[in-house]
Amino acid sequence: MSQNYIPRRTPLFCTKLCFFLESLDKMVGMNVHYRQQQRKNMTRRGNGFGSLINKGEGRAWLARWVYKGQVYYRTTGETDKKKALKELERITRPFREKRAIDVERNLLLRIQSMQECCPRTQLPIESIWNEFAKKLKHDDVAEGTTRIYFNAVTQLVEWMKKKVKNARDITQKLAEEYLDELASSVGANTYNIRLVLFKRIWKSLKDEFTLVDDAWEKFNKKKATKSSRRTMQNIELADVISKAETKDMRLLLTVGLYTGLRISDCSLLKWSEVDFDNKLLRVRPIKTRKHMSGPIEIPIHPALLKMLEEMPHTSEYVSESNAADYKNGHASDKVVELFKKCGIKTSTKDDDGKTKLLCGFHSLRHTFVSNAINSGMSPLLVQRIVGHSSIDMTSAYFHDNAAKAAEGINAMPDVA
Repeated sequence: MSQNYIPRRTPLFCTKLCFFLESLDKMVGMNVHYRQQQRKNMTRRGNGFGSLINKGEGRAWLARWVYKGQVYYRTTGETDKKKALKELERITRPFREKRAIDVERNLLLRIQSMQECCPRTQLPIESIWNEFAKKLKHDDVAEGTTRIYFNAVTQLVEWMKKKVKNARDITQKLAEEYLDELASSVGANTYNIRLVLFKRIWKSLKDEFTLVDDAWEKFNKKKATKSSRRTMQNIELADVISKAETKDMRLLLTVGLYTGLRISDCSLLKWSEVDFDNKLLRVRPIKTRKHMSGPIEIPIHPALLKMLEEMPHTSEYVSESNAADYKNGHASDKVVELFKKCGIKTSTKDDDGKTKLLCGFHSLRHTFVSNAINSGMSPLLVQRIVGHSSIDMTSAYFHDNAAKAAEGINAMPDVA
């Protein structure tokens, strides 16, 4: 057989092939024509919600719309296109309103999500405490400590707002200027407490408000010095108490003298903590209460008991005035002013020109420890009453009395 041989196609095969191609062309043509006719018969609304479909001349227009991925159909009952459009408007109105609500809700959720993910760049100076206080709620910080923090932040804000308006603008240079001024007016212990506080504030807020996180980090604590407060002699205290202008101030000093409690606990003493029947005070000191299993029981001195019996029961606090002064940060200042009026030197300057407190309300705590031990009370019992963590701390509050030492030596037996 020749290589150029091409088999012949029969007439029947060619006829069938032509018929198939013609049928295919008609099918494609009909499909294209149907699609074109469908587009002509479908009229979409301007807002993109809903459309009309005409199934044939003289038949009512069909409304079609999509909501949340579901396709809806409903007859308009109108053969006139303009009337059908109005009916489409009426039928789809509830769905359009729902979609508008959904869009608004989703937009709000997206905005909220963006706010949570993206840090706020503005934190006004005056809002530092409010934002930090929100963090403190989860840390179970004692009430007294919270007030110390509040006073420290308030002073920082008063100084900084003269320089900048936003917390993110506080740089290392400004922090250094403030700390230098602070170091010249307070002792090392107070300086260290505030420095640690500022570092803590910036660490907790830096991510949310893009603060300069190293504004305070490079600064170190000062070397703490031993407390310079002295114990007050009983004759001094008797003079101070007698010259107090109000019974509330006399009560405050008397509570401190005979209990050794801190000014916070003396000022905020409640009637619920006073047991007249057993002549006891049952107090949970604010500074150490979260580490204690129960309240401290302190016997009430007769002089203090008399004053408590004379106080009116007008509120939950034994003295509403003392409680208000402490909450407003004025209690310690009023005590120091009274000491000065009585001629007592309350402060001095060291070689660097820094002010050191010699005598304040905390001196009464020293006096209580000294009086209790000199009166024969066990140091361990004194430690438990004042709430010191160790006997060494209690020993630091005890101030030797030369007369008492001489009395003890003279009482020794003569064996020589």
